[in-house]
Amino acid sequence: MCTILFAYKVHPSYPLVVIGNRDEFYSRPASGATLWPESPVIAGRDLSQGGTWMGVSKTGRIGFITNFRDFKLIRDNRPSRGLLLKDFLFGSGQMEARLMASIEDHNPYNMVYGSLAGLRYFSSVKGTLETLEPGLYGLSNRHLDTPWEKVTKAKASFAKALERESLVISELFAILSDREKTLLNLPRNTGLTEEREYDLSSIFVELDGYGTRQQTVILFHEDATVSLYERYRSRDAWKNKLVVFSLDFQGA
Repeated sequence: MCTILFAYKVHPSYPLVVIGNRDEFYSRPASGATLWPESPVIAGRDLSQGGTWMGVSKTGRIGFITNFRDFKLIRDNRPSRGLLLKDFLFGSGQMEARLMASIEDHNPYNMVYGSLAGLRYFSSVKGTLETLEPGLYGLSNRHLDTPWEKVTKAKASFAKALERESLVISELFAILSDREKTLLNLPRNTGLTEEREYDLSSIFVELDGYGTRQQTVILFHEDATVSLYERYRSRDAWKNKLVVFSLDFQGA
């Protein structure tokens, strides 16, 4: 997942709104968001390693993860970072201690996780854990709220969309579908050339063999229901999915 926006306790009718694109190689097998048979979790599934990039549990847990783009820090034969998020969604306790202890086991990443009662941001590069205050946030493949132009632009559009009393789903997907590239504020020191960073500068990425595979909009409603909208690429066609469910806080 390479561009994620989330509004925590910003909108009066939706205590949490998450929208995001997952960018990945087209050849890496994955399934769209669905209820996992082994746990009350609704999430996409990485069919290569078994983890996930974004998901919600019926007990109220929410989380998403992005890679940290710095190829100098990448090491071969490391376990999938998505397995950490999967374990949290499944209900693993002592997550903070586990994240801290496993920094050297995984390639660098960012992870936002928690529930409506509180969200936390973990950076494996900084080795820090931060409790998030209510607000609007943007995350790509650097640190939280790093002002890459795609993040800054998407946050501004998201803030405008949140001014509506009732959110318009097509408007949220339109934010995620912006294909405009830019030379402004290109990431530096990532291990990629300026030309390649330009190719990746759009919110929606579309390259040969790599690009946006899934687009997700998650609305947490005041009545403890969750609406998860997804657009996902199936071969060369795009499909739509909607999953609506109620949270069961007693199972948390």
